[in-house]
Amino acid sequence: MNVVIMQNVSLCTHLALSTYLRSIAKYLAAREEVNLYLVVQGPVATLPEVPPRNICFIDADTYSIKSNFRFSWLSYKALKELNRESSIDLIHCLYPNSSLMGAAMFKHLYSPDVKIIYDVRSPWIEASIGRLSLGLESILYRKIAYAGEGFLGRFVDGYIFITRGLKDIYEEMLKGDLEPSILIPSGVDLDIFARMDSSSVRDSYRIDDDDILIGYVGVLSRERELDFSIRALHELSDEDDRYKLMFVGRGDDQDRLRHISRELGIQEKIIFTGSVDYEMVPQFISAFDFGLCHLPDKLFFRHSFPMKVLEYIACGTPVLASNIAAHRDIAEDIPMSLYGNGSPSELARKVMELNGDNAEAEDNIHMFAWPNIASDLVEYYRDMTGSQA
Repeated sequence: MNVVIMQNVSLCTHLALSTYLRSIAKYLAAREEVNLYLVVQGPVATLPEVPPRNICFIDADTYSIKSNFRFSWLSYKALKELNRESSIDLIHCLYPNSSLMGAAMFKHLYSPDVKIIYDVRSPWIEASIGRLSLGLESILYRKIAYAGEGFLGRFVDGYIFITRGLKDIYEEMLKGDLEPSILIPSGVDLDIFARMDSSSVRDSYRIDDDDILIGYVGVLSRERELDFSIRALHELSDEDDRYKLMFVGRGDDQDRLRHISRELGIQEKIIFTGSVDYEMVPQFISAFDFGLCHLPDKLFFRHSFPMKVLEYIACGTPVLASNIAAHRDIAEDIPMSLYGNGSPSELARKVMELNGDNAEAEDNIHMFAWPNIASDLVEYYRDMTGSQA
């Protein structure tokens, strides 16, 4: 099968959508039955598993409306060029719909037999409303955006959703059954994320052997409400002086979080590492006694599938996660400790109850390994194209 994966995102960043793109491309390219091409946002980058001639880079931006239209038009032209070299069997379009728009034009104007899969991995329209800081205009924007999704859906042969909840949202907004479809969760690269010697990390940040380190890896954004964990640590510190909290990453909420920690008088117990090299992340996770995935119960987070949960488990670190639908879904396969979002006291109480047992979760992590997810995708590709094994 000649398969094209399209997404208006760079291969260079370590955001969740880029990590999924890189990881799935890596393992699909290793499959003999798939001849893989990529149409993605620049700058030019290499992916060892995909020949450079099979990657088309487009000058665009993920978060600009004008640039999304630019990506759609240029990706349509790129598809025509690729099709002249090798007839395209299937186009796998990852959200947002700038990739789907280009593929729909290609199918409608140039190659009606090509199959299109639309891969929706977040309620991105809802997220864009917040990013654009829309007020009353959000009502009109939402109607137009979902109408656009519905129109482009006429050209879609199959859907992929990251969770059942996200599929339900799309069926409600688009007023129809989006079939055929398949659920494909996030994955984890077990070649990178594994238990490591973390003594150098703990030594560097003066974390004693008997200290209990709660760690978070990811963006420090205000919408994640990470001050919840700082307030929980404040309560924990009243019970036991050994608790510490580490934030690995950076973001627009870092200064506010520092200010809150000073107000509560626990700034000495909170560590902000700033950005670290991606290759070092498993060492930091291995240094945690507990990995934290705190997400408020808002629509954008409610039906996500946080990769960090899988990465914590792969490194042998027990997970603390807020009790939202996304985390409850994961907990069906990977046991973890869920706490209520109502009060930081609930997180503090959960931490004190834990014993650090992680064996069952570690046993189950292999079902989320990228090669297994790639296998599910290949089967779906076959169903769409009628290809034989």
